[in-house]
Amino acid sequence: MPTLKRVSRPSVGRPTKSPTESRGGNADTQFYRQARWGKLRTSILSAEPLCRHCKAKGDLTAATEVDHIVPVKQGGEIYDTDNLQPLCGKCHARKSTKDKWRKLTK
Repeated sequence: MPTLKRVSRPSVGRPTKSPTESRGGNADTQFYRQARWGKLRTSILSAEPLCRHCKAKGDLTAATEVDHIVPVKQGGEIYDTDNLQPLCGKCHARKSTKDKWRKLTK
């Protein structure tokens, strides 16, 4: 059976994305692509390889994310190690959702 070739729609009339939007981010999150953040992230995960939230509950789960305790968009310092904590993916997603709801209800 022959396959149909997909034809893309012309981009006429569509809003264009800025360079940062097309790479998946905005000015507030560009620092995540910098070497300084990569080194700091690696350092945090090496020093504390377990999820801080899981560990507090007695579970030993590997940390895969470095979270800003006070979100950057809410005034948290980007590179301050006292504002960073290692979390597993589930805990990071849960905390990020709570942070967004907290911001919406203020």
